[in-house]
Amino acid sequence: MALTNKKPLPTIGVDKYTFFPLTEDTAEGATYGEAYSLKGTVEISPTDSGGSDVFDADNGAYETSSYIEKLGHEITNADIPPEVDAMWRGLERKNGLVTVGNDTKTVYFAVAWRILKSDGTYRYVRYLKGSYSFASNVGGKTKPSSGSIERQTAKATYTAIQRDFDNMYYEYIDETELPEGLTKEEFEENWFTDMNYYPAGKLGTLSVNSSAGTSGNTVITVTPSPQEGNKLVYKTDESTAPTVSYDEVLSDWTEFTSGDEITATTGHKITVAEVTAENKAVKSGSADIVSGE
Repeated sequence: MALTNKKPLPTIGVDKYTFFPLTEDTAEGATYGEAYSLKGTVEISPTDSGGSDVFDADNGAYETSSYIEKLGHEITNADIPPEVDAMWRGLERKNGLVTVGNDTKTVYFAVAWRILKSDGTYRYVRYLKGSYSFASNVGGKTKPSSGSIERQTAKATYTAIQRDFDNMYYEYIDETELPEGLTKEEFEENWFTDMNYYPAGKLGTLSVNSSAGTSGNTVITVTPSPQEGNKLVYKTDESTAPTVSYDEVLSDWTEFTSGDEITATTGHKITVAEVTAENKAVKSGSADIVSGE
């Protein structure tokens, strides 16, 4: 994919903090329980850190290696409700009462949220496995006798670890980078309900027209025009229009330009696809061939 030098934009907000209990994590895959959306997110501060080690040899720096550690985040929320605190820390909760003792256990969760950018678009983030180690929801400050009140918040710390299934920590994507044909609404519906969801595009539609050209040839016109960096390719068949899937590599199809005259037989079928520079299909359309006599 060609790189585009887009203007970086600051972030101005965060919401839709959603976590999922991890029910299984093996070499065969990871499964998650039902999503829980926590309202009232004030701030999410990453705890990630890292650095580089230098190996010296031949009287100088010979090799470097990078490392990352302490992946995760601290969430500041309007409050951490007791039911959430109990879930996060594996605590007993009976008749609304949360009991904290020595018998705590580590419970793993995945978590997703979105970050608002200054142009109104979002960045979507998800951590695939981690645990909550602390929730500061039992402290407080006195209400002042006069003047405005101070709205007090609660915090919790999430520490990420690699998922056993694929050794991954986290993933993120910008709304502006969603695959072709995938709407923001459809993406969000899946992103915040299915932790195993992988965004994939949908094949767009081309309008393809075949008109008689010179003897034994047809003129193929296609709308809309390909996006910058893309191109048109085609394939014919005697009876059935060739089918195409999104992202399918069509390196064996024939490249052409809309309005070109090609050799083809009346009554045969043609499928035209718009492909990327890597020959991956993003749009397609078909037509019955009409050739000149």
